[in-house]
Amino acid sequence: MNGRSTRPKLGLALSGAAARSVFYVGFLEVLQENDVTVDVIAAQSGASVVAASFACGTLEKLKHDLFTMSWPRLRALLGRAKKGGYYTLDIVEEYFREHYTLSKTFDAVSPQLYFVASDLNSGETVPLAIGDLARGMRVTCSVPGIFSPVQWGSRHLVDGGLLSVIPGKLAREAGVDVVVGVDAKATRHIFLASHMRLRGWYNFARNELVMGPVTRGWSLFRRVFTSGGADDYLEAIDLFPEDETGGHSWLKVLGRSLDLASKAEAASAKNTDNFGCDVIISQGLGKFGDSVSIANIKGLYEEGRQTALDNLPRIQSLLQQAASNK
Repeated sequence: MNGRSTRPKLGLALSGAAARSVFYVGFLEVLQENDVTVDVIAAQSGASVVAASFACGTLEKLKHDLFTMSWPRLRALLGRAKKGGYYTLDIVEEYFREHYTLSKTFDAVSPQLYFVASDLNSGETVPLAIGDLARGMRVTCSVPGIFSPVQWGSRHLVDGGLLSVIPGKLAREAGVDVVVGVDAKATRHIFLASHMRLRGWYNFARNELVMGPVTRGWSLFRRVFTSGGADDYLEAIDLFPEDETGGHSWLKVLGRSLDLASKAEAASAKNTDNFGCDVIISQGLGKFGDSVSIANIKGLYEEGRQTALDNLPRIQSLLQQAASNK
């Protein structure tokens, strides 16, 4: 039996991190420089952009773009959405395809990639592992309330970070021996705690602005705030009309997303299995606060490199243990 067949397989599970995702560029660079082979990456939201670029061999191009990013340039990539969100990622998807994924599909790259999306209708996480990589990246980056949901068959999909904390179980199910979770998020889910507390206010405002009668809005407002019941909130969300194009309105998407995020937060608080990971790395990002400006991009990149260097012996030890058990 040769060494290649007995080499333990490593899977990475990367949390979504929006602008913080440049952290993963530095982290993956260090693993590559130290000959640590990554076999599987499960990623969501902004982490998927880094994972796909890594797998397609375009990480240097991505790093250059991130280091030279400006608000005018970023705004030029965003189009105004017609329904379900404020912006559309149509232009961004094409940019991904041309510069980072090179029109490749999931089955044409290594390491094996899995992206995570959230189904607004069913409230389920949806793994994306087939088809066009750029489209998958667009789906898992579609933050509800900001970007329009993406129709995928009969599903309406948005950012995987809405429901998933760290996709370790997805990496584990791919058949790897060691799963290392890396958490670069500022919050446990994509919404801040202050956003979560506004669920009832969105409900109230929707009924005031859309339904019209003050008595109806006040009644729902009292029910949600006195009972705290999710059922009341869901009933109110169901009253949102579809827009003239047949799609859900921005308020309905945002309200539904807040409700799902609240339930996911409660479920993740009960997690006892480390989200399927052998270890979760989450150090080094507290000093950047809840949000990250473009000015912090290089600092986050360096933090990713340093975090990888600090944890390299730990990762190598896990791989050695897995090899001895084969």
